[in-house]
Amino acid sequence: MFLPISPAGPLTEEPPTPPLEPEETVEAQAERVLEETRQAVQELMIQAREQANAIIAEARQSAAAVVAAAEQEGEAIRRRHAEEGYQFGVAQGLEAARQEAEAIVAEAWREAEAARQAKAAYIDNTESEMVELAITIAEKILAHEIANRQDVVVHIAANALKKVRDMSAVILKVNPQDYPLIQSIKPELMAMVRGLRTLAVEQDETVSPGGCVIETNHGYVDARIDAQLEEVRRVIREVMHG
Repeated sequence: MFLPISPAGPLTEEPPTPPLEPEETVEAQAERVLEETRQAVQELMIQAREQANAIIAEARQSAAAVVAAAEQEGEAIRRRHAEEGYQFGVAQGLEAARQEAEAIVAEAWREAEAARQAKAAYIDNTESEMVELAITIAEKILAHEIANRQDVVVHIAANALKKVRDMSAVILKVNPQDYPLIQSIKPELMAMVRGLRTLAVEQDETVSPGGCVIETNHGYVDARIDAQLEEVRRVIREVMHG
């Protein structure tokens, strides 16, 4: 939402620009989008944790059962070979029993480790799927806002211009469909940058509707929707690993 603006200097007479409607600010929109995304991610995380816990419990039960069976089998082998040892040599029988029992127990632990790795892979895959799903949700929310509010680009451009300081010339690039609206409020946008004498508004099809790019002699401000979605991705990943 724009704050009251004092004119930077005398302007040529132009039809009065209607004030922006006191609708939800871009900051409020972004916060709402992120909050809705956080809620969706948290719900997905709960489901993933429940499934992961079930996998862990099953893996533990399976490993415990395999180890227990291996120990029982190993004991039986030791007894059998011990009995046979009286016929073929006690030492040879015990050594054979030990080797066979150790092999069975080692196989049991390999199966347990494989189950642990499978669980870890499942969690990684689930997390990746949840990130993509949450991003899809955020994209749909932003697409809905852009489709239903033509002034989204106005607020985004205004916020981007707030990052520009003491520049005499600025180029503002917008999507062709947003060009007429931005041109209509050009004087108001110019007044937002101290010392600005020239604001060139250009059409750029590489900028998606709703976003903008600001270029100056000292750099640029990327306020394209894609850049904002990348910020949403970053926040989602922080939430996922929070």
